[in-house]
Amino acid sequence: MPLFYPHVGRHSTSGLALLAAYPSKQSMAEASETALATVVRSASHGIRGLAFARKIQALARVSVGLDDPWLVTGLRLVVRQVMSLVETIQQLEEDIEVLVERWLSEHQVLLKHETRLRLADFPIHSALSVGTLLGELGSLERFPSFKQLLGYIGWCPQTQESGTFSHPHPKLSKRGNRFIRRILWSMAVNAVRWLPEYRHYFQQRVAAGKSKMNSVVAVGRKPLSVFWAILHSGQAYDPQRYLHRSALAP
Repeated sequence: MPLFYPHVGRHSTSGLALLAAYPSKQSMAEASETALATVVRSASHGIRGLAFARKIQALARVSVGLDDPWLVTGLRLVVRQVMSLVETIQQLEEDIEVLVERWLSEHQVLLKHETRLRLADFPIHSALSVGTLLGELGSLERFPSFKQLLGYIGWCPQTQESGTFSHPHPKLSKRGNRFIRRILWSMAVNAVRWLPEYRHYFQQRVAAGKSKMNSVVAVGRKPLSVFWAILHSGQAYDPQRYLHRSALAP
């Protein structure tokens, strides 16, 4: 017999809204389809509706779930706390996006670019990613070259040599700014997953015998070089121009 609650989607907005309104298997199984669909449609901003509500209700009728009043009350409290945290995170993300857009506008005036840069002009337009890079790097004038920027971040293999021995697959250096390295790793993984040009580059390296770890590191340099080029040129991301240019870089 399948367990009901994981199928609801505990970490999705729709799932949390359903659990808040119907915290027990019985309450959800006996709810009207219209009421369930209304909750789902509101929580998912219209993405899900009656079909999803029927699927969840069908699972509730044949699944194991909470029916004890004390456990149901406890679950309702936990769900409300989680929903409050989700709302807080969403508000913080909106605030970060406003700050990033403001910084880009000020940057355009400072460097006298013809057009204003926006978050959508970057290959990965995540406010958290771009905001972290901007916040941790500070003034870009501190780095006369992209190579010096890489050295500051520590996004390079750690040298492992002893006498005549040289490690063929060195690990990523732990020197530099760890916050930017974490963001770059996340950006590289997302780039491989969602952007065809980066995924193709990753697959080419793996096919050539490079390890997946080193290939992700190599991919991470590209959005960073694009980030650098966009801020200095004031031109929005063009996958053909920027990726080709970064591929020619040593």
